[in-house]
Amino acid sequence: MNTKSLFANIRDALSNFFDCPEEEEYRSLSVDSFEEILQNDDVELLDVRPADEFAEKHIPGAINIDLYVPDFQEQVLAKFDKHKTLAIYCKTGLRSKAAAKILSKVGFDVVELTRGFICWVDAGRPLSDSPEGEGL
Repeated sequence: MNTKSLFANIRDALSNFFDCPEEEEYRSLSVDSFEEILQNDDVELLDVRPADEFAEKHIPGAINIDLYVPDFQEQVLAKFDKHKTLAIYCKTGLRSKAAAKILSKVGFDVVELTRGFICWVDAGRPLSDSPEGEGL
């Protein structure tokens, strides 16, 4: 192998290594799929929005833990069962994806609502303003 082809192979290998997106450890679901999975008894629901947003309206059955509280991961570990699927959502899907990455790395089987609570509302799905964990 000549030097030119050796460098081309190294360049290609490095390019593939750095350009490949990391495979996600969670699944992003549409509103329909998210609602369907929530019907399973082995699924728990986490709303990662701030408490004031949660208090206005949320998906029935959700428990609220703000992604930005300092002990977010510890609170989730204390309240949720790693043997169940953890369904996560936020307002637009950005925070839920961040939370999904964090929680899948500590052993949760995570699904997240791909475009968030806004799409849930737009789709006319059930809403609640009751205390967390009630209903669905």
